[in-house]
Amino acid sequence: MIQGWGKGKRAVTSSNAAFAIIRPLIDEVRLMPEHGELRVEIRGVLAGILALSAQNNVTGVSLPRAGL
Repeated sequence: MIQGWGKGKRAVTSSNAAFAIIRPLIDEVRLMPEHGELRVEIRGVLAGILALSAQNNVTGVSLPRAGL
């Protein structure tokens, strides 16, 4: 057996499961150039969750309200 094989396989499975849970919460993702960088704009339920957590300072990160 290859050493570490089980860990990698579980990580992929966990990643796929996380994607399957989060994906339905996103309606649209836009990448918008701004000042030589890309701004990511998320629309959907996930955007609302992130905005609420930012308002309550749960994450300690300030997110712009654009994209809701």
